[in-house]
Amino acid sequence: MLKLPCEDKEALKYAKKMAKLYSPEDIWILDICKEKTKGYKVLEIGCFSFAGLYGCSLEKIVDAIEKI
Repeated sequence: MLKLPCEDKEALKYAKKMAKLYSPEDIWILDICKEKTKGYKVLEIGCFSFAGLYGCSLEKIVDAIEKI
């Protein structure tokens, strides 16, 4: 079963690990994908204003941005 991006705990763990290695701005996006055989990979990094927010909780996003 396909999970929404914000519900995949392993994807979130990987994203946090990658964000520790590279953080270009205070607020930015990191798209990752899961390959069938190789695990998670970084797909793209970009500015927040171009984020698609695919199924993510807008309330959680706004709350997090307000803290920054």
